[in-house]
Amino acid sequence: MKLSVLLIAVAFVGASDAFQFFSKFKRAPKVDIDAEKRVEDMFGDKKLVVLTGASDGPGLEAASSLIESGKYHVVAPTHNLPRLQSIMNERNLPKDSFTPMQCDLASFDSVRSFCDEVEEWRGAKKIDRLVCNAAVCEPDLPEPKWTVDGHERTMQVNYLSHFLMISKLMEGMKEGTDPRVLTVGSVTGPDNSVAADGVYPIADLMDLDGFEAGFKSPICMADGYGFSAAKAYEDSKLCCLMLAAVLHARNHKLNGISFGSVYPGCLTEPHMFRNGADKELYDRYMDVITGGEGFVSEEVAGQHLFQAVDDAKCAKSGVYWSWRGDKDESKYVGSGDADSIYEGSSIAFQNIELARDLYDVTTDVTEADWPKIKTVVSPCPTLKVIGAISKASIEKEELKRMREMPGFDTGEVPVSRRKKIVAKVDKVLGTVLGKTVGRVIRPVLGFLNRRVLGKLPEEAVSGSLQEEKPLEEEIGEIISKQLEVETKIGKTDEELISEVMTGSSTGNEGVNGKKIEPKIVS
Repeated sequence: MKLSVLLIAVAFVGASDAFQFFSKFKRAPKVDIDAEKRVEDMFGDKKLVVLTGASDGPGLEAASSLIESGKYHVVAPTHNLPRLQSIMNERNLPKDSFTPMQCDLASFDSVRSFCDEVEEWRGAKKIDRLVCNAAVCEPDLPEPKWTVDGHERTMQVNYLSHFLMISKLMEGMKEGTDPRVLTVGSVTGPDNSVAADGVYPIADLMDLDGFEAGFKSPICMADGYGFSAAKAYEDSKLCCLMLAAVLHARNHKLNGISFGSVYPGCLTEPHMFRNGADKELYDRYMDVITGGEGFVSEEVAGQHLFQAVDDAKCAKSGVYWSWRGDKDESKYVGSGDADSIYEGSSIAFQNIELARDLYDVTTDVTEADWPKIKTVVSPCPTLKVIGAISKASIEKEELKRMREMPGFDTGEVPVSRRKKIVAKVDKVLGTVLGKTVGRVIRPVLGFLNRRVLGKLPEEAVSGSLQEEKPLEEEIGEIISKQLEVETKIGKTDEELISEVMTGSSTGNEGVNGKKIEPKIVS
């Protein structure tokens, strides 16, 4: 009888939990007054933005605009903390709206430490925007540079570390105010067909062989082939575009976060060309790509980035945002004022299969631990039990259906060992429950049905108040009476299981072979 009592206890606890759940259903969640006050003191009504690459270029201009608007508090990860603090002081930006933090995108450990620091520092405040803007571009490098993690530097700084950062901070964005994750792409990244007109080198990840192999030195390119500094940059930006696309597909409808990518315009500022890079050659190359009118200043690119963070229309998820000074999409890509923003076309947002593969291999390379995607389910224990029963019933019917495969062969359909075991276990449990626990639990379920959903007694309708026994006590009495009946069956659970496994069961036989019809107590 041990098995019977155990299953009855499970059913009893489930019923009890269900009533406890509904009795607490209207309770409001606890409010941490101290945590809310701390958030109010730190941020007021400002939204929280994490923006990489805020030390110079469009990132610095965007950070300045966000802070000056009075609507945002900007967290700026940087590998040179004193320099960024000095720049912000020169611009007289309010310190209560700006928080620089140490982070080197060329080190995964540094990225993890930064994310941990942000999580501890923000407390109960949700992150409203995460803008992955930082990038390095060294198109004339003759050979790859390596990070402390053993990866090609351009790809790790521009893409891999941002991938890791998003995985660690995304959970803190759920339920934020219009939460958005933005990656910054490039006109060379989308497809090299309309915008780039097939100019070499082509942004193409091919079959991701380099990533599949671990992307550790000496493997320096995503496709696994020889090094090209310009292509490394373009491939990294294509990865950023695809990351936005796959995160939109995987997460947007589940957590409400908007995922998009931005191309703020073509920049050829002198300070961007270090290590002997040829600015004149790059200018001519980008002149072809942008239609001759796509060059923008750092201030304009920064305003474009600011618009993608701030503009309500940019809350739309799964979009590649850009600007143009002409209605013809093939011309002047990246230029234009705020009214010229448009949803750009990108093969990166169409090739979702490759994007998913990229997501998987990058997770392996970075050892990112993404938040688990949780299916929305009812917390009610009773509904959980019903769901489990339904699932078991469906599996049972599927086993019956799969005994035949019409049109495949005329012989016996092979049945896997697992299916045979499942079928045998189903037979055992069905028989045992039918002969033991079923007799006990059916009256309990009947009682609960009458108690919860059945017709009200006349005394209740007429207003008479009579003391009732506690629900648990009444159920306990029913179970006790049923157990008295069960002792007359005369067979243990082990004997019943043995009968089913050997196929020798002959029915409800009690002591001396006499069939016993148990009395049902109602």
